[in-house]
Amino acid sequence: MKSLAIPSAFSRHSKAKPVLERALRAQARMEWAKNVLREVEERRTNIESELRAVAAAKDILSESVRTVMTEATLRVNELGTLALRSVMEEDSSLLVELTERRGRIEADVFIEKDGNLVRPMEASAGGEVDLIALALQVSFWALGRKTRPVMVLDEPLKYLKGGDLPTKGAEFMERLSKDLGIQFIIVSHVQEQLSKAHLIKVRKRPDGTSFVEGSHDEKQVQTSIRGRHDSG
Repeated sequence: MKSLAIPSAFSRHSKAKPVLERALRAQARMEWAKNVLREVEERRTNIESELRAVAAAKDILSESVRTVMTEATLRVNELGTLALRSVMEEDSSLLVELTERRGRIEADVFIEKDGNLVRPMEASAGGEVDLIALALQVSFWALGRKTRPVMVLDEPLKYLKGGDLPTKGAEFMERLSKDLGIQFIIVSHVQEQLSKAHLIKVRKRPDGTSFVEGSHDEKQVQTSIRGRHDSG
């Protein structure tokens, strides 16, 4: 917009001064409005650019989440199936499906037997639930950021009972420890698990107090366990 040019003779006329002042004020307001519109347009352009960047980042994040979910599902299913077949000696498989519901990642867990899907809590043996829980813990440990290869477990596989199942469960944990390089620190009353340990601490409760003493080899552990069972 061109500046308003006022003839000098007109500007010297006293009656013309108010008109001239109004014209100059109007011109100033127009310039101000033009600047504001220019700033608004720049902001709009910047916001649109940021929105496009956010949308692209969201797509990348969603794809990354899907990739991690797929990897997690495959690892859990593989390890869970290995646990079930190694310990239970059944032709069964673990099927975990990770889905996003209400903004959260949730897992649907099934045991596949003879083409049928059964929820773990509906399975006939509580040991299967323990095996699946162990597989989930180890799988997500392996997927996560690990500072130390150590897992602390409170009475793992305690419902794995009957026949040689406790022995097979202990052997499976020993295999996991060797193959994945995990050090298991466990609290357990299962003799078969204790027999596989490299270091054992026995807790006693004399006079209502508790303390941990000594390391024991397998023979001493078995003697200690039998002594507690006989006295109990």
